Amino acid sequence: MKKISLLVFVSILMTSCLKESISEPKKVTCELSINYPFKFVFLNEKGGNMIDVNNIKSFPVTYPNDKIFKELKKDEIKIFKGRFYHYRMNSISYDETIKGYCWYTSLFGFDSTKVGKTYIRINEKDTDTITMKLISDRDCSNMDYCSDNQEIYYNNTLIYSGKYSEKLDPKYVYIKKKKDNSTEVILEK
Repeated sequence: MKKISLLVFVSILMTSCLKESISEPKKVTCELSINYPFKFVFLNEKGGNMIDVNNIKSFPVTYPNDKIFKELKKDEIKIFKGRFYHYRMNSISYDETIKGYCWYTSLFGFDSTKVGKTYIRINEKDTDTITMKLISDRDCSNMDYCSDNQEIYYNNTLIYSGKYSEKLDPKYVYIKKKKDNSTEVILEK
């Protein structure tokens, strides 16, 4: 009788543990990068494109930390199908619609946080910030958790809001740099 009672107890315990582990996956903190549906265009005060493909110092570069900046080197730049690729998932390409260069990057964050920050160095002197508010959901594309953009801000100006609020979805985000180091953000559909 003791063996049967022990067997029943162990069976119940194992079933209980199995149910718990299946229904509640353990959340692991992972670094992530997220793409977005718009293009950045950097302009000087007169409205001219700041990106000069012949001068790598004009290339915007992203960092996950505002304390660690590294000078971009020529050997970090690759050209593939007309695009310039460089350090930390950045790319620059010519856009026929605006007759100028656009910048793409991936944004940094952690899946366990609700806010991720990416720091952008422009002309090796100016540092701007892209902040994204994230929503993490369970059971997304057969993963335990995934993150999605709720809102994206450039220097505290809202530039994108996804499916979780009133939709703001520009095609171009113009970043106009002024002589006094201020930044004007202009959105275009």
